[in-house]
Amino acid sequence: MERSHLTDDLEFYDRGNICKTFLEQKEKLFDWEFTYNYIRPHQALGNLTPIEFYKLWKKNPNNAYAISDKWNAHLIKQRKRLANSRKIKKKEKIEKIMSQIDKKLDN
Repeated sequence: MERSHLTDDLEFYDRGNICKTFLEQKEKLFDWEFTYNYIRPHQALGNLTPIEFYKLWKKNPNNAYAISDKWNAHLIKQRKRLANSRKIKKKEKIEKIMSQIDKKLDN
């Protein structure tokens, strides 16, 4: 759900889709929701639209679950890479600080 809010911000509101009247805004939001659910592919759904994913799930739940499992495995790898990257950066920061201390102590 949080991801859909970020997508709304980036792909709808940040592109100037704010209207002066409630009725105009309601119509724009209706159009955006249609685009989001029926036209725009979603990486987490194997580049299917939500409605295509729903239809796949109705027809063959195992295929839909396989897409979901593949995406979750990808996210786990991404989290590990990010965590390792943070560790490396932290280590580099510590080494830089220690080097600066060494220079000051040597003076």
